[in-house]
Amino acid sequence: MNQTKPLLEIIILNYNTTDLIYNLISSLIKDMPQEWRITVVDNNSLPQEKRVLKTKLRLFPINFLFNKQNLGFAKANNLALRKSQAQYVLLLNSDIQTTVSTIKTLLDFIQKEKRIGALSPQLLLPSGQLDWACHRGFPTPWNSLTYFLKLEELFPSLPCLSGYHQKYKNLNRPHQVDSISGAYFLSPHSALKEVGYFDEDYFMYGEDLDLCYRLRQRGYQIWYFPLVKATHLKHRAGIKSSFTSTNQKIRHHFYQAMNIFYNKHYAKSQPALINSLVRSGIKLLEKTKFK
Repeated sequence: MNQTKPLLEIIILNYNTTDLIYNLISSLIKDMPQEWRITVVDNNSLPQEKRVLKTKLRLFPINFLFNKQNLGFAKANNLALRKSQAQYVLLLNSDIQTTVSTIKTLLDFIQKEKRIGALSPQLLLPSGQLDWACHRGFPTPWNSLTYFLKLEELFPSLPCLSGYHQKYKNLNRPHQVDSISGAYFLSPHSALKEVGYFDEDYFMYGEDLDLCYRLRQRGYQIWYFPLVKATHLKHRAGIKSSFTSTNQKIRHHFYQAMNIFYNKHYAKSQPALINSLVRSGIKLLEKTKFK
């Protein structure tokens, strides 16, 4: 076995979710092949959380990166990605429930299809409903408009009105999509390195869309693979936070990500009037707390 070039490195970002990350790692480590690695990146969790993290996980053969401040999703993951020597990398949120068997199936598929840049299983919420973040089109001005006007809910079978979540596609068969979720993101390390990893202008939200956009620009494919499933507990942290101050900061990052993505990928090709309407619309959405 080549110790310097593991087949797979699983990178898990932690921010005050010690119990979740312990449950995830303990479920994987007992069946994990020797040529896989796990790295935990702690984004400056509370001192007591870090102590518990070290105590609970000290017996597991995993690597740790401890950041001195909360660097956000993109920058923190990039630190681990740049250090990785693995052929493939799997980014997992700490609130994901998955199995080694599921990961092996995905890994087999991505190894056979050489132009895949990113791959996701079917991500389900605890309710059993699909987490649509794993099955997205890009947020073009038109796709965004039809989404926020809820036209895709009224006409899910029409591609022209259901472009953001691509609900017109067969959800039970593997197929290409524009973007998957950063919560469960399997990729060849070489592909991520080629496009420069995550754009660190994003603090949280939007960085997965941006990365998939750049992968597709380089000719890579993004795949949704529903033959295996995983659960995304979701909203244990994030935009649904129960703390008002945290919620406001997260909402700002959420809508700021929309601005960054639009300005980076679409603004130059759109008339000034459209740009003005889009930016005003994003501000309005943030102020009205659109759900």
